[in-house]
Amino acid sequence: MGRNVPHYVVVWDLQWQIIECRRLDGGCDLRGQLADKLAQLVRDGWWPESGAQFGFAFVTRADERRLVTITARDPHSCAAQSFSPFGK
Repeated sequence: MGRNVPHYVVVWDLQWQIIECRRLDGGCDLRGQLADKLAQLVRDGWWPESGAQFGFAFVTRADERRLVTITARDPHSCAAQSFSPFGK
């Protein structure tokens, strides 16, 4: 998938429910967008459990845990998320 396709920065709960989703234009600084989202969450009292060098990070606050990701897949899409190498 190329860098000029739209991406999304998504905050999920641990049951894969979308808490927040923002569409990013193709060609934008994806690492910068993820860093900005994590910085905003830190300002709101969340604590990152690790760095985001792989395009995602878990954050915690009190007894809540969330997943913050950058993805090219539209998180609102209902299309299958897996494929079979054996065809249909």
